[in-house]
Amino acid sequence: MTGSILFKALLASAKQKVFSISSEPQTVFDILLSKIRENMNAVSDSVSTGGAHDFGQYQRMVGQIEGFALAEREILDLRDRYYKDEE
Repeated sequence: MTGSILFKALLASAKQKVFSISSEPQTVFDILLSKIRENMNAVSDSVSTGGAHDFGQYQRMVGQIEGFALAEREILDLRDRYYKDEE
């Protein structure tokens, strides 16, 4: 799927409500942000408890955390722009 098609699909489904186990409505933005945060916390916890076996693995883990943080920021910005444009 190309970037623009994926972007359009995300925007199209942003209005759709998805119900979690707790039955609280969530947008696709909420679901993506939750999953990214969950993964970022897991890697951060692993780094902080000495999960990296060598410096190379440590660097990869830190890179993953940076990537998750960048993705989270982009999704937050996209969500803000989407709802601002909707007003």
